[in-house]
Amino acid sequence: QGAGGRDVRPSGERVVHHGGVDRLAQHGERRGRKISDYGIQLREKQKMKRTYGLMERQFRNYFTLAARSATVTGEKLIQLLEGRLDNVVYRLGFAASRTEARMLVRHGHVQVHGRRVNIPSYLVRVGMQVSIKEKARQNGRVLEAMQNVDQVDPTAEGIGCINTVVNQD
Repeated sequence: QGAGGRDVRPSGERVVHHGGVDRLAQHGERRGRKISDYGIQLREKQKMKRTYGLMERQFRNYFTLAARSATVTGEKLIQLLEGRLDNVVYRLGFAASRTEARMLVRHGHVQVHGRRVNIPSYLVRVGMQVSIKEKARQNGRVLEAMQNVDQVDPTAEGIGCINTVVNQD
């Protein structure tokens, strides 16, 4: 079913594809040595990088910013990642996935305070007005995502979710 499990399998997560077959348990559980503390931390970091679609250098820069902060580093890191424009577009329900949200931003369909912003890593602050251009609202994928917005829990992963003003008119 494609390479979808290639990224997830090394992290030890279960991969269930559309066929309903659990790929890790297909041939029994893997046995081996216990994972070290470093290994656990590395897997968690890789999971976060995959979730937010970041490369190592960009993730490291966010970590450096979070470490300089006076608050708890882990919480600040999550706040920074949740504040990215592509993630905010996903959380607001304008897109069905972070990848789709990133594409909406890169193609110039997203506005912040009425100005086009096409940088996915743009940091959205509290009170900023995020909207989708009128033409993009007619897009079938955007309409479908906005109809399913009630099914998405906006605080599912975020410790520091951004409170933004949503402009959908």
